[in-house]
Amino acid sequence: MVLEYSYCALKARKRDWDRFICTLFAPQDLREDLFAILAFNAEIARTREVVSEPMLGAIRLQWWRDALAKIYGQDDIGSNVDLKGHEVLNALGTVIRDYDLPKRYFDTLIDVRAQDMTDNLPENVPALRAYAHGSSVMLNELILEILCWQRSGEADLFRECIQEAGLAWALTGLVRATGSLSRCGSIMIPQSVLDECGVEKDDVLARRITPEISQAIREVCHFSWGHIDKARKSAPRKIKRCRSLLLPVTLAESFLRRIEKAGFNPFDETIEKGRTGRQVKLAVKALRGGF
Repeated sequence: MVLEYSYCALKARKRDWDRFICTLFAPQDLREDLFAILAFNAEIARTREVVSEPMLGAIRLQWWRDALAKIYGQDDIGSNVDLKGHEVLNALGTVIRDYDLPKRYFDTLIDVRAQDMTDNLPENVPALRAYAHGSSVMLNELILEILCWQRSGEADLFRECIQEAGLAWALTGLVRATGSLSRCGSIMIPQSVLDECGVEKDDVLARRITPEISQAIREVCHFSWGHIDKARKSAPRKIKRCRSLLLPVTLAESFLRRIEKAGFNPFDETIEKGRTGRQVKLAVKALRGGF
């Protein structure tokens, strides 16, 4: 049987394969709405890698701000944006209206991506968590709004859990992205951790693995493990409704083990291998009712 995916689903699968796979475990009638959110997030998340200079990235992100303003009826701001023919925006507009999604979530997601246009690394661990919160937890909050539409009591049961899951996934993702970020001249390991471990920034940017870099990566992985533990401890007894939102924890655990096996070398290409194995783990976790 050949599955036919929508434009947004294909966009999510291409740009955010991990979340795409997890979303396949969401209620079937909600998946397309979730794919619209993921497709939007994929578009803004890759801004840094598709522009040649920060100013162009800022212009690109401002276009998304104006487009959202138009969707929310703020025509005085977004009047010059033409939404016709833009499949992600058309789908996103429908989802925003159907679920009355708060604009502040989208604003935060874009504001965090604006930080990507600078080469300023996080000053300390709280700053790193703030970035992870804005880029990942806010996305989880949007998805939770859809999964628990008109079930506010149920959403409250999941809120702490999905926040911890979002932090775990983001911190793991930033470790995984260390190599690709270095090619853009960017580092997301906090300055305080670099200083504590004696890391030379030039070594990170040149993708030269050193004992100091390995120690810094170990530190960030330790923080991620802490959020995984908190996510599982704070999860309600029945998680079926929001399982797709929690399954990235399973993937984060898998990646963290691979990073450890690689000697905490974030430049080791074997970390990203084993996609089929990760799919199997997700399926097993879902069948057993866990994450």
